[in-house]
Amino acid sequence: MQDKSGGQITKKHMVCKTRRQVIAYEDECSQKDIPFVCVKNDRKYSTIEWDLIGLSEESRPRHYTAQNRIIEKYVREALFSIFRKYSTNKSQFDFSVCVGWFRKMPREIAAQRADEIFDLFMGMILKRRP
Repeated sequence: MQDKSGGQITKKHMVCKTRRQVIAYEDECSQKDIPFVCVKNDRKYSTIEWDLIGLSEESRPRHYTAQNRIIEKYVREALFSIFRKYSTNKSQFDFSVCVGWFRKMPREIAAQRADEIFDLFMGMILKRRP
């Protein structure tokens, strides 16, 4: 998988411990025009966050066409599926297609789920780019 400039994507998410790391990784993702997906760990659980606001205009989700609405419906359903499959009774979620989070997800599965979310968004983006 490649970013907009043709560079190879080597990481699909980052484990962020500080706000400074989050900001730096958001900037890196924006420059590469790839989804921002971040994992924050505590002792027992993880939070997975994503944000597509930093994407270029051509990559960012828009609601103007029937095709975009179909893609966004698929993405929402896929996000719900990931949450239902891997959440615990303490897990929480809040998201739209562009921004969101899963909180109190089991720590041992967070990195894999973050990569799955990244792949889901990249698939959506690649369908939108000319």
